[in-house]
Amino acid sequence: MRFVGERGVRVRLMLDNYVKTMRNIALLAFALWVVSPGCAKPPRAKLDNPNATPQAAALYEYLLTQTHDVHGTDKLIAGHWLGGSFRPGKSDYPFTMGEVTEIRRRSGKWIGMIDAWICCGEFGLSPDNDALQECMWYDHMITDYQLWWFNGGICHVDASFYAPMEDGYWKRFEDQGDSVREVNYAAILTPGTGENSHWMALCDRMAEFFLALQERGVPVIFRPFTEAYLDLFWYSNKRMGSQMCIAMWRHLHHYLTDVKGCNNIIWEFQGDHTFPHYPGDGYVDMIATKSEYLASRNHALRCLEPASGMPAGNGELGDFGPNPRVEPERRRTWTSWLDEVKAKCPELSFYITWDRQWGPVPVSKIPGEYPDYHTGYSQMLDDPYVVTRERITVTPRAPRLPYVNDFSAANAPMVVFRGDWDASGSALDRRDADGEAIAFFGATDWSDYSAEAHFVCTGSRATGLAGRCVSAGIFYVALVEGGRLSLFRCHNGHWTPLAEAAANRSANEDFVITLDFRGSNIRASVRGERGEVAAVQASDDVIPAGCLGLFSREGTLKCKKLEAR
Repeated sequence: MRFVGERGVRVRLMLDNYVKTMRNIALLAFALWVVSPGCAKPPRAKLDNPNATPQAAALYEYLLTQTHDVHGTDKLIAGHWLGGSFRPGKSDYPFTMGEVTEIRRRSGKWIGMIDAWICCGEFGLSPDNDALQECMWYDHMITDYQLWWFNGGICHVDASFYAPMEDGYWKRFEDQGDSVREVNYAAILTPGTGENSHWMALCDRMAEFFLALQERGVPVIFRPFTEAYLDLFWYSNKRMGSQMCIAMWRHLHHYLTDVKGCNNIIWEFQGDHTFPHYPGDGYVDMIATKSEYLASRNHALRCLEPASGMPAGNGELGDFGPNPRVEPERRRTWTSWLDEVKAKCPELSFYITWDRQWGPVPVSKIPGEYPDYHTGYSQMLDDPYVVTRERITVTPRAPRLPYVNDFSAANAPMVVFRGDWDASGSALDRRDADGEAIAFFGATDWSDYSAEAHFVCTGSRATGLAGRCVSAGIFYVALVEGGRLSLFRCHNGHWTPLAEAAANRSANEDFVITLDFRGSNIRASVRGERGEVAAVQASDDVIPAGCLGLFSREGTLKCKKLEAR
């Protein structure tokens, strides 16, 4: 368009100013849209299950806040994988709290989240192991998860499933040399088939685990079909196809949630909504990254699509320890990995490290010189960005010292491992007499303290006061049995005698057992109605902290008072 004369110049200037004004308005509107909450941040997701337990709902809101809020501190929850649900003796990596205890011993801190397999997909040391009774064995796990939650920690589990066959189960993947067995995918979700019967048996077994924790008030983050993006496993996207992957996930979600009533589950998908086997937002509550296989790779910084609005975490973080697959010159340190997460992936709300030679815990039998890998991990735990257990704000708070329990209704609840226990009166009673049982009290963060338990004479073959109890398989115990006082360390179920002495007391009198912890120095004693009759002491620093426990072997027990100072 041409503009002629003075009037034409004025018109042109007016139009130019108009265009500039409208352009600036448009740019301003776009800038405001970009920085608005609806664009700068993805929408906050909601927990899918309307019947979720109050504990699960509260935990989910906490994880949402960790993901969405920009924190300078208390952002990334430290987690660790603890093994699989194998019955003791059935595998060389059963579930144990041993490495978590070692991290606490070296760093002075408990991590914030524990993780383990509840379906292992492997048969352990023998191909004849029963997949349900020996490889999905939850005896210790239920107690340890309850104890962890009640002491302020978050609980996470995974499932890497056995292949359900017409005649039983097969491993999750084929090793070299194995005879290949074809999985009939169509039959797995078809009622009346052998495959379906065995798949449903796996689902029912897992439901027992979740329902037991739900009864105890414990929510659980659950990641089924772990690493389904790989082609290693029978259930992987590349083997059975995206649609079958989606159908399997949705079936498991429906069965555990709607049929079995496991309302304490927060469902975690390893990947995000861009993955072809993503089952849909209605079946997923949170997302986790792919596994990190080498220290020189960092999937956490590039595999998640944050637009989902769901809580996000690092699903598997490994190969930082003395692993021969990691060349020394290519290794990242723990702190350098954390620095990259802060800069490039601030939506991550947790991480889970691997165990043994692939993780942060020193393993002296593994060759290789990596002198800084464990000290570097302790340094990372000290970073204010990392959340350890004592800084989690949504979990229960354990009691502090001094502690006195007369077993009245006003006292904090106990956590029990086996046995029939009753604290409804003025004393704690173990009413059955079969095998070993222990009831836990207090806080697993107690380190140096003196404790005593007042026992009424009963028919127990062995009665004990346990201290520095981390789990059902890790504790010290002063045991009165057969006229002797013995001090033991139980670690991962292995009993080590530390000291013993004759305890010359009347078999029919009440007695008191005491335990005193001061650093690595441990003293135990027993006194009867006429005073102290035996005392022992030892030096041992394997277990750094833990709560109290009342122990009974093959007999009833009655305790009138338990205290610690």
